[in-house]
Amino acid sequence: MEIDWNNYNKNKKTTSFPLFLLEKYIKGNVLDLGCGEGVYIKRIKKINHSINAYGVDISSEIIKKAKKEASDIDFQSASVYQLPYLDNFFDLIYSIDVIEHLDNPEKMLKEVKRILKPGGIFIIQTPNYPIKRVYDFYNVVSKKNWRHSFKDDPTHIYKFNTFKLKSMCQKFFKIVDLRVRNIFLEKKISFVEKIKKKKYIISFVLGQKTIIILKK
Repeated sequence: MEIDWNNYNKNKKTTSFPLFLLEKYIKGNVLDLGCGEGVYIKRIKKINHSINAYGVDISSEIIKKAKKEASDIDFQSASVYQLPYLDNFFDLIYSIDVIEHLDNPEKMLKEVKRILKPGGIFIIQTPNYPIKRVYDFYNVVSKKNWRHSFKDDPTHIYKFNTFKLKSMCQKFFKIVDLRVRNIFLEKKISFVEKIKKKKYIISFVLGQKTIIILKK
């Protein structure tokens, strides 16, 4: 499927992500892979001014906007399959809700491995299927946002669940941590919060998003 990423990003809101997971690994050369407007790499640069901050996105229009707003960050437009960086260059790379849009995610993982330093960290967040669709339905109904379609995002080419993501990533990297977020009612029911913290298998099925932390 051919996607017009410039138009897609115009209507796309920045995805949420727990910033503390990035803060733990911030150092040296840091890349936001699929950065959009660069919301998170800008925040990271403010947290640690000494890092060398980079952002890459396939949308040339959104990169133009990002460059205007943050001249101290190196933004470039490029495909995740062919990144314009040297081998073994980055200390930390993260990719927030990008891998599900790819028709060849393993090719991206290989490219990330190439540019990541030995011992470097790669963090991925992606929607967790099929439970993701339940949350979509709930959000439309609970918020009475009838303008929002019940249909899934058609640009989600590869529909990962937690276990598929783990299986694919461990072909290329060592797994440091695997977790989910946004389990239904986790903030209201202590039992649900407990199964998430304890990382019981059921929690990996119920989380709306999967986060995996990898090491080269």
